[in-house]
Amino acid sequence: MPLVVYTLWRVLIFVVLLPVLWLVGARDVLWLLLAVLLTFLISIVALRPQRDRASAWLAERAAARTQRRAEGTDDPDAEAEDAEADGL
Repeated sequence: MPLVVYTLWRVLIFVVLLPVLWLVGARDVLWLLLAVLLTFLISIVALRPQRDRASAWLAERAAARTQRRAEGTDDPDAEAEDAEADGL
């Protein structure tokens, strides 16, 4: 799942930035806000391929859901039963 990979990368960047900013001297609320802001900026630049894959994956899921609804085959209970029967 590309969305999970992208989210994990963002969390990893945030977790790495926290001690770095602490060592630099950022403390209290500034420390967390700066970490969030820098995580956002770094992810925009560095995680573009992962973000594009996650967006494409979400778009494919939305298109498939729309198609199933249009065909009248969108039954969440049936999907859950099928997933359970397949061992997922």
